[in-house]
Order: sequence, then structure tokens, then C-alpha cells
Amino acid sequence: IVSMARGYLEMARQAKEQFGVLPGAVYLASASGSSVAGLALGEALGRAAGNPPVRIVAVQVVPEPLRLWLPILFAWTVRFLRPARIPFPRCEVVAWPNHTIYGRFSAAHEAICARIENSYGLTIDPIYGAKSWDVMERMPTSDAGRPPLFWHCGYTPNWRALAEELRL
Repeated sequence: IVSMARGYLEMARQAKEQFGVLPGAVYLASASGSSVAGLALGEALGRAAGNPPVRIVAVQVVPEPLRLWLPILFAWTVRFLRPARIPFPRCEVVAWPNHTIYGRFSAAHEAICARIENSYGLTIDPIYGAKSWDVMERMPTSDAGRPPLFWHCGYTPNWRALAEELRL
């Protein structure tokens, strides 16, 4: 969690240097919630240092209730860091039914992978990446001038073989 917070702060530094602005939202596929808790911690620390708020959007890829354990992961980590009180920032959890069956994906998710690789040269998988990319493209953005950021986290290199086995 602390490593993800550090990664968020590094992303914020680079975004400000390169683009002069932070993203309006960060989209991340989430199974256990620890990566999202880390991004939330980094966002809270960045905001405390004067950065504008950034929406953290967790795309749930498991059926378990991420909304319940995310604040617990955050509070547990902050407790051991012992800084001044850091309130849990607002994290959005998107739990679309076609995304929350872990390890399962549709032809639409596979098509997203192919489109992203053809368009951007970015390799993502349909278990994690395609689900968060799908949400990023379809959710309305509320902060004009601050683009979204896709946080590439989790990749299953043998997903095509898994897809073939699931079709049998």
C-alpha cells in the first residue's frame, strides 16, 4: 500500500512536470484493494501538499465487496505510518456485473485489448486492463482540461490460453 502511495506521488510529480496538470481521475482494476488503498493514500498526501483532488476510480474485478474493505486497508496503513490524521478520500468503486467475475471475460473485453494494442501499442489483458479501460471510456468525466489516467496494474500473459480452455 505504501509503495503504491509512493507510485502515485511519483506519477503526480511527472504529470505536473510534463503536462502542467494532474489527471482528473485515475482508473485502476482492483481485486484485493491494496493498490487502490495505496493510490488513495497517495492522493490524500498529495492533496495535503497542495495538489488538486484527483478521483480514484477502482474497477472491481472480483465479486467480494471492495467498498467494505477499502477504508479498512487505508485506515490500517495510516495507523502504522502515524502521521497527522489523514481522512480517507472519496474513492469510487465501479462494480459492473460483467466485470466482477474474477478471471472471466467476454469477447467485448478481448476486443478492447486488441483495439488498445492496435491504437496505442499498449498490451492489456481482459481480466484486469480491459475492464478498467472500459469503465474509463464510458464514465463521464467531470473535470474539463484534466484527462483521465489509466493505471496499468495486473497482467495475465496466458489469458488467450485461458480463454481457449473456458470455451471448451
